[in-house]
Amino acid sequence: LAPDDDARAPGVAPAVRQRADALVRALLAPARELPELHLRDVDVRRGDEPLLTLAAFDLAHDRDAVTLASTGTLRGESDVPFDLLLRWQHDDRLTARAEFRLGEATPPSPATLLVRVDGRVAQDHRTRELRIADGTVVRVGELAAGVVGRVSAKGPAFELAIAADHLTADGFRRSLPAALLGPLTGLELSGSFDWRAGFALDLAAPDSVRFHADVIPHGLALDAEHSRPSLSVLLGPFIAQIHLPHDRIVPRELSDANPHFRTLDRISPFLRDGVLTNEDGGFWRHRGFNTEAIALAVAADLRAGSYKRGAGTITMQLARNLWLGHRRTLARKAQEVALAWLLEHQGGLAKERLLEIYLNIIEWGPEVHGADEAARYYFDEDAAQLSLPEALFLTIVVPSPVKWRWRFTPDGALRPFARQQMHFIANKMSARGWLAPERVPPADSLHVTLRGPARALFAARDTIAAADSTIFDLP
Repeated sequence: LAPDDDARAPGVAPAVRQRADALVRALLAPARELPELHLRDVDVRRGDEPLLTLAAFDLAHDRDAVTLASTGTLRGESDVPFDLLLRWQHDDRLTARAEFRLGEATPPSPATLLVRVDGRVAQDHRTRELRIADGTVVRVGELAAGVVGRVSAKGPAFELAIAADHLTADGFRRSLPAALLGPLTGLELSGSFDWRAGFALDLAAPDSVRFHADVIPHGLALDAEHSRPSLSVLLGPFIAQIHLPHDRIVPRELSDANPHFRTLDRISPFLRDGVLTNEDGGFWRHRGFNTEAIALAVAADLRAGSYKRGAGTITMQLARNLWLGHRRTLARKAQEVALAWLLEHQGGLAKERLLEIYLNIIEWGPEVHGADEAARYYFDEDAAQLSLPEALFLTIVVPSPVKWRWRFTPDGALRPFARQQMHFIANKMSARGWLAPERVPPADSLHVTLRGPARALFAARDTIAAADSTIFDLP
């Protein structure tokens, strides 16, 4: 959280609006009147970065429909060959089939992601709208979902609703390549569930964005003994394999054998409530993911024109840190949401235990993990004994622990933006009833004194900076 994150703007960022307008123009282009187009061996790049290779692209017409056929490769960390065939008839019926080849088959999971669409899509050039009609079905392997949607040039505005019934773990394994399922492949679930999701956005009023998602279980149960990863192992002492950026993994033992392990009642309430305020204010209310926070984050990011505000819950961060790592892909995000839901609904874990694990494994600096390691590293203090300013400082370090030093001036004082962030979080804590109003310190009164190993590292940086200034006559 930052003081100006929620400042209201009259609309979205110009770059966002330009992209949205371009997308709407493409969707409303009179496809049945476009000229036939045949391309071969086309590379699509962003600067020097390859995005797409089209071996063939054919847009053709017949008496009843317009047909698009294409084959090529999506370029990225791993190249993904694909084939696409789409037919849009004059009566608005749309049928499509796409295959994406994702590595080798690992039975029962296939090597190919198969997506099929059968429904009706209509362009209304009078109202400048595109509509996906009720009854349209999207199939991914043997998984099926009904889809209804609308895109309007006015706004522009976008609406989408998805409904899928009788989904099972075996159905996912038979339908999705193992590369997309990740650690979900080893989970043993009995029963089934239905899924409902909806999204509505009018760029003329970004704060009106709506998002909801519901899982409706039918006898859904997790076989804790045979599932991998084992969620039940989190109930007692265990060794956490913490996934860090750049595919690094570090272990931490969460038991009394680790002198830095702290149960929740041995962590400063100031730190506990500060982290909750900054990272996941709805933690005690939600059950894995927070749809209200997602809607607010979308609105804030649209106004800013960049990724300014996330909506990941502490439970989602826990899944990422324990099993998934930090690569930002759509598949990883889906895995994160699924694991967070299972942790909250099927893992048998109380909210307090989830928070306790989180506060004992998150990164707070170079090779510093957990509240007590952080308290010792910065202040040579036990995690239970932190003062309010010290807890507020550790709270603002969590989102970017590698940048902690830049929150100080060369003489060791907190920079104004850091004090303002700490004051803002204290105010939020007070608004939630977690801090008495009279305990909220003014921003200009906030200061901390580094007393732990961090002080030596900070002093070393100051020494190097002073030497550089002398050698090169820097101002």
